[in-house]
Amino acid sequence: MVVPPTLLEEVTEAKGGVDTCGAPDQLTLAEFLTSGAYDRHVRAARLRYRRRRDALVRTIATHAPISRSPASPPASTPSSASHPARNSPSPRRQPGRAWPSTA
Repeated sequence: MVVPPTLLEEVTEAKGGVDTCGAPDQLTLAEFLTSGAYDRHVRAARLRYRRRRDALVRTIATHAPISRSPASPPASTPSSASHPARNSPSPRRQPGRAWPSTA
């Protein structure tokens, strides 16, 4: 178990002696993290999923052009002329910030 030596006894007691992950697994994970391999894996996965997402968005835009404009109201709603709020710029979420509150 990878814990500070001062907490080893307390953590072992709290777990009731049950160890679901052995030392080799923990050492492997520790090496994965400290070597930078985990960071490389996350960056590669983000890029891979970004490309998949972009391909999906392109496909949807090709086959369902109305979905390309998120500001466009669905066909079943009245025009934006009767909704002044729709004529204002839509709120955009800033990285690291929550969506603007609706209250």
